[in-house]
Amino acid sequence: TMLRFGHMALPGPLKRFFCSIANATTVLLNPTERVITIKNATNEDKKMHFPLAWLRDNCPCPVCYSASSELRNLKMMDFCPRVNAVSVQMSEQSESMTVSWDDGHSSSYRLEWLRAVAFGADTAGRQRPPLTRNRPVLWCDASKATAPIWQPKKVRFEHIMKSDAELLLTLLELEERGLVLIEDCGVDSEVVKNICKRLSFPRTTHYGETFEMRAEAKPRNLGYTSDRLDFHTDLPYMHEQPGVQALLCQVQASGPGGDSLFADGFSAAEHIRRSRPDLFRLLTTVPVRFRDRGQLADRRFDLVATHATIELDCQPDGEWCYRRVHFSNQQRDLLQAWPLADVQLIYDALKAFNDVIEGRDISSDSSKVQLQVKLRSGEMALFDNSRLLHSRTGFSGERQLAGAYLLWDEVLSRRRTLESQLQIGRQD
Repeated sequence: TMLRFGHMALPGPLKRFFCSIANATTVLLNPTERVITIKNATNEDKKMHFPLAWLRDNCPCPVCYSASSELRNLKMMDFCPRVNAVSVQMSEQSESMTVSWDDGHSSSYRLEWLRAVAFGADTAGRQRPPLTRNRPVLWCDASKATAPIWQPKKVRFEHIMKSDAELLLTLLELEERGLVLIEDCGVDSEVVKNICKRLSFPRTTHYGETFEMRAEAKPRNLGYTSDRLDFHTDLPYMHEQPGVQALLCQVQASGPGGDSLFADGFSAAEHIRRSRPDLFRLLTTVPVRFRDRGQLADRRFDLVATHATIELDCQPDGEWCYRRVHFSNQQRDLLQAWPLADVQLIYDALKAFNDVIEGRDISSDSSKVQLQVKLRSGEMALFDNSRLLHSRTGFSGERQLAGAYLLWDEVLSRRRTLESQLQIGRQD
């Protein structure tokens, strides 16, 4: 079979087209592997690979792609994944490549764009899409025993509200470390809503768009007491658990107590993974059922969800990382679908994880997993509810907080658009 590529007709399973330009760009079509390869003849190591199905799927012409919505027009019902290339043509200055397909369509791709999206970024020939989110930086690196104790970033409320650059830095810190302290917020509850709208949108729950916490005679939640709280993540009984929480201190207890405690669940998980892989397996695979029910105002609620204690995530580069922690002893349901023979080991695993968080595991450096801070009136903690467990020391007297939740999807969207707006490129 003879196929014509540019000005040359070449036989055989590997068809090659040589551009008549100074840098001798070479285009090869492998019909068997169904891949087009572009390489520079002066550097054999620099190769860009493009599967035929992928090229046809991502044709940038107005028929196949909507520039205004930045979405694909091509419908799956009209797409043939086994489409063949009839010809491949490089422009005279090697600025673009045009492929004619056996379905009668023709696609033209800018070489600059092809370089950015090429397959072959690693030994498996994958593309290298940006990470869905930046990798978390652990508070306590178990491999670095002498690492200093991490301290949270502090930023002024006014700076976040007025400066996009400061907001971006704050979001990056929240994403990578899990906690940011915002100072000089004032004590009005509207501040919480304003911060949420600056970051993305407040996530309405059964507690409302925002909520206030103070000690009550008949508490509807253990947070509405003055007792010490266990370390926990909020709302584990939700399948779509909000990933970010904002807590504003409106009134702080004047005497001792009322301190906020935060613990890095990912650092604790990493310690368990290294020291007790058997328990780590249980924490990452055994489903735990959470439930919360009651009444708020005139509406009753009954929320139930099941999660592994530690969720893992696979990044686009094939590497895994920690995704979420779900932990609340008070809201763990009494009914669990655990095999009888595994119940004792599951409790052992949950207790071991809590011991690391609480600093009761003598083999872990709890001072680097846990952070204690007494928020001042007008100070806000913005933290990752999918990573950090939080707690509170007991207190007497008056103490009041206002809070709200946000979704990580919306917060990450805000971070990406700010990076684009400020023209900041990240090397993942």
